[in-house]
Amino acid sequence: MKKYLFSLSVFTLLSFFYGQGQSDVTYLPLESNVTNLPAFSSSISRNPNIDSLINLHIEYNNTHPYMGYRILVFAQSGNHSKNAAMDARSNFLYNHSNMDAYIVYEEPYFKVKIGNFRTRIEAALFLKNIYMEYPQAYIVRDALDMARFLQIEEENLDDLLSPDF
Repeated sequence: MKKYLFSLSVFTLLSFFYGQGQSDVTYLPLESNVTNLPAFSSSISRNPNIDSLINLHIEYNNTHPYMGYRILVFAQSGNHSKNAAMDARSNFLYNHSNMDAYIVYEEPYFKVKIGNFRTRIEAALFLKNIYMEYPQAYIVRDALDMARFLQIEEENLDDLLSPDF
């Protein structure tokens, strides 16, 4: 067993040293002129159909809303349900001014939905934070307001990129 380990370690060391000796890299002396190196150029060519595909993708995104998640905190029908929904929305915005709240009428209910969450996990994390205030709240799948969503992401990106000195 010792002979086997010894021969394996010798083989490994020899292959390591042999591999170190074989190099295609040429090192320039420090005094050499770097301007004598050959010049390289590159060009990128693309298929003209790519532009039409990008335009089709933009059109599709403009006509088909992005499906995400919101939290339903209020739903009521009846004579004064619109006023109650507006009160519920204003109460929510008073306590959580950084979150968007929407009043939606889906016959016969006025509903208050909050947030623009891409994933159900994001919505569940926020629901956990407001569950004591709104125990009847639950997560619903909804079309997101992408213009507002992208504006929020851009503001967050600006905050991340601005240095704090």
